[in-house]
Amino acid sequence: MMASNEGIGYLLISAGSSMQMGLAFSGPVVIGAMVMGAYELFAIVEKRTIGWAHRRATTRPPNLAWIVLTPRITTSGGRT
Repeated sequence: MMASNEGIGYLLISAGSSMQMGLAFSGPVVIGAMVMGAYELFAIVEKRTIGWAHRRATTRPPNLAWIVLTPRITTSGGRT
């Protein structure tokens, strides 16, 4: 296991041990914001590099009405 004397992890551990709850709870908020930012950044990079693999947002969803409207046939030959 590795340890350091700086960084967000160290800040969380030291704030929790010294009962600074405001600082201890703000750490996960900062980490969450960093994760959301990284996710958006990688989504942009992914769309620019392999945009051909993604469907366009203007395409229509498949018509699944035929599944609902198709009559079901039971094993006795009658319709349900």
